[in-house]
Amino acid sequence: MMFKKFLSSSLLFLAAVWFAPSSPAAAEQPQNEAKQVVEKLHEALIDVMKHSGQLGYQGRLDNLTPVVQGSFDFPAIAKIIVGRYWGGLSDQDHQTFLDTFTRLSTATYASRFDSYGGESFRTLSVEPQPGGDILVKTELVQSDGTVVKLDYIVRPSDNGQWRILNVIADGVSDLSLKHADYTAVIKNEGYPALIARLNDKISKYAQPAGK
Repeated sequence: MMFKKFLSSSLLFLAAVWFAPSSPAAAEQPQNEAKQVVEKLHEALIDVMKHSGQLGYQGRLDNLTPVVQGSFDFPAIAKIIVGRYWGGLSDQDHQTFLDTFTRLSTATYASRFDSYGGESFRTLSVEPQPGGDILVKTELVQSDGTVVKLDYIVRPSDNGQWRILNVIADGVSDLSLKHADYTAVIKNEGYPALIARLNDKISKYAQPAGK
C-alpha cells in the first residue's frame, strides 16, 4: 500500500514537472536572442556610417566582416539560393560559393552604408512564427525622413545560435530575389559564370567612386 502511494505521488510529481508551463523568461529568451542579432547588425552599420570618412571602404569592410559573418546563417542561405543545383556541385564548389557569397554580402553592406546623415534603425516588434522561426520587424529611417521597412527572418543555425536567414525590404524577399537570379545564371551560363559574376561585383565595390 505504501509503495502504491509512493508510486502515485512520484508520477504526479513527474507529470507536474513535464507539463508545467515554461516561465515567461524562458519563453522570451529565443525572441530576445533573435532581436539582439538584428540590433547588433544595425549598431555596426550605424557605427561605420558615422565613421565612414575615416574608415573608407576597406575600413568599413574590415569592421563589418566579423559582424555580418556572425549575424547571418550563410551555409543555410547558400543552399536555398542555389536550390536544386546545390546537390550537383562538389564539396569544393560548395565551399567556393559559400566563401564568395559571404564576401559579397559583406562588401555590399560596406559599399551601401558609406555615409551618415542622421539615419536610424528602429525595432518595431519580435514575432514567433510557425515552425520556430522568429520575425523581427524593423525600419530604417533615412536622412530625408523616408522609411524603409526591414523584416528579418531569424532561426537557429546548425550550432544552435540564432542567425538571420532572410531580409525582407519593403515586402521584397532578398532570398527569393537571389534564388531567382543565381539559379538563372547557373542554368543558362553554368556555375563558374556565377562565381565570376559575384567576384566581379566584389571588385567593383572596392573601386573608388567614379572609376
